[in-house]
Amino acid sequence: MVGEDVLITGAGPIGLMSIAICNFVGARNVVITDKNKYRLELAKEMGASKAIDITKYSISEFYPQLNMTSGFDIGLEMSGNPKAFSSMLEHMYHGANIALLGLLPDSTKINWDNIIFKGCLQVLVHNCNSQEVGPRGTFEACAYLDHPICHFSPILVGYLVTEKWVLNSCSTVVHVVSLIVDAFN
Repeated sequence: MVGEDVLITGAGPIGLMSIAICNFVGARNVVITDKNKYRLELAKEMGASKAIDITKYSISEFYPQLNMTSGFDIGLEMSGNPKAFSSMLEHMYHGANIALLGLLPDSTKINWDNIIFKGCLQVLVHNCNSQEVGPRGTFEACAYLDHPICHFSPILVGYLVTEKWVLNSCSTVVHVVSLIVDAFN
């Protein structure tokens, strides 16, 4: 990844952590796309070269500012949004590597020409181990935040945790989550 250009779709907690990791290992440009203004601001604070509001701008508009001409070497799909994935494929360089962590719907259509003719390698990443969900998974994620890779820049759990609720307010959680889901659809 040293010296390569990385495109991340989705500025959720995993996308934001990806910015830090890509910068740590020496990526030249780390660009992230999303439509949530708050998360795009977090992405800038986390060290993104560019945080692009995909509802207002095209990714390729920023190629000159990034000293790019032909697309990204690495794509990290973290959004689970079919349009974001399709846009990522359009902006990949020939021979690019793509990792999928966002859960795309079964109905997602893929323009295979963007993969085949560009020689893209897709690595599907998804852990369905139910033991990783819940307190154990949360504990492990917090343990990773204490890993030395996270100490090179001011990564604070507060940046990644955008909402907190007490256990007895489940109806509030359901309401807020439904609002968030509606906002992203």
